[in-house]
Amino acid sequence: MKVLIDGHMIGSSEGGNERYIKNLFLSLIKDNKEHVSLLVGESGKNLQGGKIIVRKTASNNIYRLFYLIPRLVKTYEINIVHSNYITPFYKNAKSVVTLHDMSFKYFPQYFSFRERLIFRYLLPYSLRLADAVIVPSEFSKKEFLKFYPQYEKKLSVVNYAAENMFRYLPKKQAQKAASKFLKSENQFLLAINNKSLRKNINRIIEAYLLTRKKF
Repeated sequence: MKVLIDGHMIGSSEGGNERYIKNLFLSLIKDNKEHVSLLVGESGKNLQGGKIIVRKTASNNIYRLFYLIPRLVKTYEINIVHSNYITPFYKNAKSVVTLHDMSFKYFPQYFSFRERLIFRYLLPYSLRLADAVIVPSEFSKKEFLKFYPQYEKKLSVVNYAAENMFRYLPKKQAQKAASKFLKSENQFLLAINNKSLRKNINRIIEAYLLTRKKF
């Protein structure tokens, strides 16, 4: 069985989506190196390991979804294509799609007009085409079924896994490591985040200020 993973976002600083796809690929090739391929654009050509298919046109969403992936499926005799959110529009292989969350349903104001159009019109089409849908948690499953109950039979929960770079540290050891990193012995609040409005960084700052007043 041959698998093609759509990794067009590799190297484009997309955050969680990029990390998920990269590590999905690197994990699968440990046991299936000859049967798992990753499609990347120019920004992802330096990724090491496995069968990496580099195409400059991979970053062109319409071209990739309408033509490039279906063509690669035929050329490499692919059996399964994995995508994030949006599947290829022409289906000539089994399709698996991962949805990471339903934030676009609850907070559409934090997404661009283009993104809102994609989620409103293309995602439902992708879900109809998909043979399997993956979500990362039981909570995500409940949220998904609120909006797309007709696809329950396609749905599976596959939890995220931590990279090897992450490991458990006892509390004192963690505090020592963090203090050394921040060059400070003071207490602190660490937020792993970015400046996107939907990440709610402003609320974290407000909570921090309230905490400083109380403690």
